[in-house]
Amino acid sequence: MSRRRRALLFALFAVAALAARAAVSPRLAPDDPAPPPLRPGEEALTLLGPFKALAANLAFVELDEAYDRGDYAAVLPLADTITALHPQHERVWAFAAWTLAVQIPGFEEGLPQDELWAWRKAGLLKLREGAARNPASWYLRFEEGFLACRYVAGRPALERRFRDDREVNPEGLTAADYATRRFREAAARGPHPPYVDEYAARGCEAP
Repeated sequence: MSRRRRALLFALFAVAALAARAAVSPRLAPDDPAPPPLRPGEEALTLLGPFKALAANLAFVELDEAYDRGDYAAVLPLADTITALHPQHERVWAFAAWTLAVQIPGFEEGLPQDELWAWRKAGLLKLREGAARNPASWYLRFEEGFLACRYVAGRPALERRFRDDREVNPEGLTAADYATRRFREAAARGPHPPYVDEYAARGCEAP
């Protein structure tokens, strides 16, 4: 079974489990902002109640099928649907982000750098949105930093696009500096695993 298939099955299991028990969100720190309001159209999704898990499962299946047939234009709206259905489920955001940023472009040999950056950017923004909707989450901030380290930093063509793109990088930081900032934000939230502190201290040089 491929890594992507295992990730899909894990995500399906996790989403289905939400229908059986209430999710426990991390406690907000005193200075953490409140989650942003629902996106347009999300109010209707709240009416699904216990059927949200089923709807999310169906969206996951459709995302996987679109991925397999190379219909990548359908993947982003499906990822938006899944995260709208379960905005407090961190691993749903991470799954959607890594699918957009790494898995899809990984199947396209010789992808032009502009297109490759568009996919990387989509993943980074997805993680940032997830973190905004889960202010106490160390995990999504760490994942954003890790994505910037492993798939943008040290790649000159992508570094240039990253530094010039004010939507994803308002301060024009290098990918490594941007990642370190995210690691430190993650380390300021807790509890978290020890490796988060190592990345916060060493940035992209951490193993």
